[in-house]
Amino acid sequence: MLEILDPVNLNRLPQYTVLLMLGIVFSLAFMVWWMRGNIRAGRVIDVCLAGGVLGVIVARGFHVALNWTYFSANTAEITRLRAGGLDWHGAVIGALVGMWIMSKLRGVAFRELLIPLMFVLPFMGLMGWWGCYEAFCSYGAEVDNLSNYPAWQVWEARDIFNMIEPRFRTQQIGMGLSVTLLGILVSYVVWRVYGEARQIKGDVTGYADSQLLQNPHPKSLSHKGRRTFQPTLSPPRPLWERGLGGEGNTKAKQDMYDLPNLLAQIINRRHQLAKDISPAIFWLSLAVFSAGMFGIGEMRGDFAEIVYGIRADQWLDIIFCVVSLNIAIVLRITRDQHEPSERELNA
Repeated sequence: MLEILDPVNLNRLPQYTVLLMLGIVFSLAFMVWWMRGNIRAGRVIDVCLAGGVLGVIVARGFHVALNWTYFSANTAEITRLRAGGLDWHGAVIGALVGMWIMSKLRGVAFRELLIPLMFVLPFMGLMGWWGCYEAFCSYGAEVDNLSNYPAWQVWEARDIFNMIEPRFRTQQIGMGLSVTLLGILVSYVVWRVYGEARQIKGDVTGYADSQLLQNPHPKSLSHKGRRTFQPTLSPPRPLWERGLGGEGNTKAKQDMYDLPNLLAQIINRRHQLAKDISPAIFWLSLAVFSAGMFGIGEMRGDFAEIVYGIRADQWLDIIFCVVSLNIAIVLRITRDQHEPSERELNA
């Protein structure tokens, strides 16, 4: 059993499969951590496993359908997952459907799962493209001369037939797309927490002062339903103003926006973020990822069925982008209609 740990045998492992499995394991751990304290770990694991199993099945089905010319003549390989071949469109559809069904059975709010899933999407994209880089799959189309293209776009690399030619860096561009999208999403969450802290600090202080002038001895004081203050001449500071070092940490109390404080607020408020952030962000990130995959498809050199001048999987990219963007717009409009206006909050 320990022979598999030998470096020679490790090099024989299917690197694409290993990287995907690592991505799934880390994604599962991240989902369990994100929902910890809000939903029992067993329920989260059940939901994620259902999504993972159905995602793999549907992803394989999409891959077979997109390459039916080959599989129609090699039907014995349809169920051979070890031979490789998973389509990311099918993986997303299968995962979402599986998680939605299991979330209904296990009593889990599917809406709250979409927020951590928006990080899982580019992370799994990164692991998938990394796997393709190691296995030479989804390789770029050949180019005539490297000097005719920007250095970031082309290189000399192998394909699945072990032919080294100048070609587009599709795998590396795909990894760059995933990392960029992941960075944007993380920055958005940081911006939300930072901006909300500043807004509440200013709004609460001004609101509390005006109310105390009108009523010097209030029974309670609240602002937009966010916090209730006890009778006092000045409202207490929000928790994030108190720093991580307790009351004795003067520096932390003076600067509420230092990096440790900010990270602590993101970690501590992740459950509330799952409720405050609109699910439209997940669908918007999926639309952006689909648009990026369409662009990468223009540079791919591996075999694909051509439908009306473009690859069949690019048509799926277009469908995913349009549908996801429309869902994001509808969710945003619906959220705006149901949220109380500023006048209603101040009434």
